[in-house]
Amino acid sequence: MWSAKSEIADLYLSGRTFATRTNGQVLLHPLTEDWMTSLQSGLSDWPKRCWRIWLGGRRCGLHLCEPIEGVRSIEEAETALGASLSVDARAMEVRLATWSTAPRPWLAMATEVGLIDGLMSVVADSAGSVCGVRPWWTMVSTGDLSDAAMCDDETITYWRQSEPGIFSTAATLWAVREQQPATLQRLRIGGALTARRLEMEASFEQTPGFVVSLLNEM
Repeated sequence: MWSAKSEIADLYLSGRTFATRTNGQVLLHPLTEDWMTSLQSGLSDWPKRCWRIWLGGRRCGLHLCEPIEGVRSIEEAETALGASLSVDARAMEVRLATWSTAPRPWLAMATEVGLIDGLMSVVADSAGSVCGVRPWWTMVSTGDLSDAAMCDDETITYWRQSEPGIFSTAATLWAVREQQPATLQRLRIGGALTARRLEMEASFEQTPGFVVSLLNEM
């Protein structure tokens, strides 16, 4: 059983880097193609932590999907969407943020099959535990989130709501930081978006995650 006294720490994982926040200090680490080995090496200096894991857009993409006829439960819907969102040899696992039997789009979050199990395994190798695994933009809980764009080091995840809880569009676009101003300008042709950026800095003490700053119009 994990010790109740394990220190809680934060881990951000994207496609090419990961960051750790421990003891008020943020460290950036590069990822090789064998990301599990890179992560294992990076966490070896921080044993017995309870990790809050935040996924970048390259690891957890947002999708707005049309309802699938005939599904009778959210579990059936997630299985069907996992099959439809898988591309070539990249099998995907889906979790639905919104689901209804009503004829309205479903908001889905997709991760590569094996990602979560791999994270659990690497953390266990450092004698640690996992407090939770979530997309990084769920750190944001205040401000106008009805029409938003969330920028990390590799992607922009954005959505619009036609009314509270009903999404008209949502997607994760691959765009490195240098490309993001132009991408945001194109997205804003369809209407205003409140944009935020993930910064690899520690947030205020006792606050989970990293700094998320508000971006001015570009």
